[in-house]
Amino acid sequence: MTMQKLLLALIALGSFSCGRPPVNPTTQVDISLAEPRVRYKWSFDPAPHLGTPSSPSPIESTVSRTRLLAVLGAWEVSRDEHAPSAPYVMKLERADAHPARLLVERLGFTSVSARAKCRIDGTRDDASCGVIFGARSEDDYFVARIDGSEIRLLHVVGAVETELGKSTALVERGTFHDVMVWTRGGDAFVSLDGAMAFSTKIPDVGVSRVGLWARGDASFDDLSAMQLDRPES
Repeated sequence: MTMQKLLLALIALGSFSCGRPPVNPTTQVDISLAEPRVRYKWSFDPAPHLGTPSSPSPIESTVSRTRLLAVLGAWEVSRDEHAPSAPYVMKLERADAHPARLLVERLGFTSVSARAKCRIDGTRDDASCGVIFGARSEDDYFVARIDGSEIRLLHVVGAVETELGKSTALVERGTFHDVMVWTRGGDAFVSLDGAMAFSTKIPDVGVSRVGLWARGDASFDDLSAMQLDRPES
């Protein structure tokens, strides 16, 4: 086991406090605002600034602004013959009772377009995967996720989830689905596999981060995010 895997395993298996697992604290880090109309991409494939493909490359990236931080869960870049952008995906290797999360460490957005391709693996009944946006901290964020036969948008604060919108959807286990959300003002729009699912109202969260979310075994590819508007001064 490499040192990186050992550290991630310790994070995932750390002692519990008040029924909730510890997280990697990044609330106090300096977050810089993304350039408007520039799409930032994480394909999890080899790139000059990343580590070896068999390691959790984005987590080991020396570019801290766009590095991905494993908040919960044991994540690893893994070769996958069905990867939308071959040959690697980001895979949640070991899931537990608490949702696993990856967050972009220091890059923030206000009005954002965020998307990723995710696939539910395994047979866990409540397995789910999706895209995080509006993350003010590891425990205060929004997530657009596929849940059973639905696509849902939720605001999560600690262990409390508030549903803001949902729509029925055709979801196949073992198949990558394209989950996308974009925000403008107090509105959020959610699409699945290129088709508009629903829109809903959300509160303003200011400069916040994006990432990946999974409950149960899941794989991801092609995470991207773009700042849509130049914030008002």
